Amino acid sequence: MDFITGDDGVISHYMDMGIKGIRLDVVDELNDEFVRKINHAIKTKDQNAITIGEVWEDASSKMSYGVRKKYFDGTELDSVMNYPLRLAIIDFLSHNRLEKLVYFMREEINNFPKFVLDSMMNLLSSHDRPRINSTFSGVNFNNLSKRETSEIVMTKTEYYKCRNLVEMAYIMTYTLPGIPSLYYGDEIGMEGGKDPFCRKMMKWNPEEQDKELLSFFKKLGKMREELFPTKVLVDGLYQEEYFENNIYIYNRHNDQVKLIVIINNSDYDYYYPVAYATNLLSGFPVSGGTIIYPKTGAILLIR
Repeated sequence: MDFITGDDGVISHYMDMGIKGIRLDVVDELNDEFVRKINHAIKTKDQNAITIGEVWEDASSKMSYGVRKKYFDGTELDSVMNYPLRLAIIDFLSHNRLEKLVYFMREEINNFPKFVLDSMMNLLSSHDRPRINSTFSGVNFNNLSKRETSEIVMTKTEYYKCRNLVEMAYIMTYTLPGIPSLYYGDEIGMEGGKDPFCRKMMKWNPEEQDKELLSFFKKLGKMREELFPTKVLVDGLYQEEYFENNIYIYNRHNDQVKLIVIINNSDYDYYYPVAYATNLLSGFPVSGGTIIYPKTGAILLIR
């Protein structure tokens, strides 16, 4: 244990090299004492460095080998990978289960300390799960051989249908409480079924990249960068506004600004009345109200 967490251990070595945190793979396989020592070694070097654990279930009530884990007692983890949010977003966009996502958000807010909620690692794709683009295709990769999976390529029609869902999913990932995690290649439309196909090499050739999708992700990144001084997406409060007919509206707010997020997963236009706002995705001002077209989303800024 000292080899990893000691004064001259592995963690100390890499912290001295400038890393700002550690993600612990399958942290539920580690005992509480070891996790505490890992976190202590990190915080000794940098109080602002983060310790994230890989937990696939609700980490606030996680049981492992018959022991109730104490991840969030202040001595172990700062946050975890938000796999449950990923499933709730997929169920909403793929299977029209909006209430499941709304109730999940209520439960997560009730179960997690706010400092954990604000630091959740919100992800949609990973090295362990099919890429979100391919997930929205509806293919059940668990029933396919590796050869069969390797031969699957979406048609253009299928791709653009899935791309709409990908954009709505990432709008939520970038605006719900937590920190967005963008898996390499999602921003250019890469496909990939279950491991190892979700781990394909990055497509660096610009001719193989979806430039429109890349532009969309640049807008999301710019939004978070420009809003950072307001802290509204750092620790702003989350509030439901509307969740019916496959339309999900919520806001993030603090004393400085208010963000209204509208996800229209229905097949109909939706009109949202607002006196004055700025659409952060289009860049245009909104006065009186705005129309959100089917299978799209909007982020409105009110100052």
